Amino acid sequence: FHSDNLKTLSEINVNSRRPLIPAVLPTNGSRMLTRYSRMILVAVFATIGCTPLADVEFKRAPLKDLGETRRFVGHDEPVRCLAVSNDGRRLLSGCGRPEIVNGKPIKVTDRSIRLWDLETGKQLLKIDGHSDTVESVSFSPDGKAAVSGSVDGTIRFWDLETGKETKSINDHDSAVYCVGFFSDGDRIYSAGVDSTVRIWDVASGNEIHQFGPQTRMIQCAVLSVDETQIIAGGTWGEVWAWDTNTGELLHSFKPGQRIQGLALSPSGKDVVVCSPHKPIELFDLKSGASIRTFAGHTEYEIYCSGFTRDGTQFASCGGDRTLRVWSTTTGKELKQISGFPDGLTAVVLSADGSTLVTGGGGRHPDSLDYTIRLWALNGD
Repeated sequence: FHSDNLKTLSEINVNSRRPLIPAVLPTNGSRMLTRYSRMILVAVFATIGCTPLADVEFKRAPLKDLGETRRFVGHDEPVRCLAVSNDGRRLLSGCGRPEIVNGKPIKVTDRSIRLWDLETGKQLLKIDGHSDTVESVSFSPDGKAAVSGSVDGTIRFWDLETGKETKSINDHDSAVYCVGFFSDGDRIYSAGVDSTVRIWDVASGNEIHQFGPQTRMIQCAVLSVDETQIIAGGTWGEVWAWDTNTGELLHSFKPGQRIQGLALSPSGKDVVVCSPHKPIELFDLKSGASIRTFAGHTEYEIYCSGFTRDGTQFASCGGDRTLRVWSTTTGKELKQISGFPDGLTAVVLSADGSTLVTGGGGRHPDSLDYTIRLWALNGD
């Protein structure tokens, strides 16, 4: 068949009772490069004619022509967080969901962290240990260790050779939504429901700094490129920036609604803010002035990746079942891919800007698509 005529693929996991999950492709259907580890059960394509496979052109997709290159199936609950190693070879993912949804109890079967090989799609480790949803994961700079934060209130460190827990920090009073390593590998930061941002010494597990608004739950936090600032967003719509060395509050402003996601520009001057029921917005971090909006998403939950290295683009996803790529200079949507069965709950950009990774699933009890998808962003 001709790749230009191919619109969707469906696959079945022979070890599961899950329904068929469609593979999501750009609407032009071109350049199908995915190598599947499971049997392809259905292929739907227009009956316009056939072209020998040798005539299909294979090349890396430019940023404006996103193409799915691989998928990872294994989680049994929605994927809540993703991280790509600095060398771009491995992926961490974490999952889970609340045990009470819409007032009804549900059985949660998976709160694992998984380590994947990005080249082969092979699962390298399945790590269990958290007793509630895993909300954040991060690789150490050398890729040998990981840190995770969970709704169970703990920060846990993991040896990625063995999958064993090496340390646990229990000092947060409630859910930990954000964790991340500093580039020296000696420190991490964390933030969460107890309204604090904290910096920790990895070797000892001791707290180095603690700062925060004290009265507002922090749902997301990012570290500036030069690591001199931590920027956080809260449930009451505030954004704060603190000095990582002194804990001094440098800037704050209020976009107006609960902050679900943040992305800081490479220059550290601008920040993308994701909030429910409103367009994504770019702000000047120092003044809090709105620079530009990115309208398109239609559902409550919206998440964003980091910026590309040149600061000109970022990606977003959400409950409206779309993945979108935006121009930071114009506010225009450069690409949209739709049709994800149960929406998207996580998106991350690799350190070199060559790869996007998305995580599937929703908080609804009937959500069944927990697929992780890899998207190539390299230009020609």
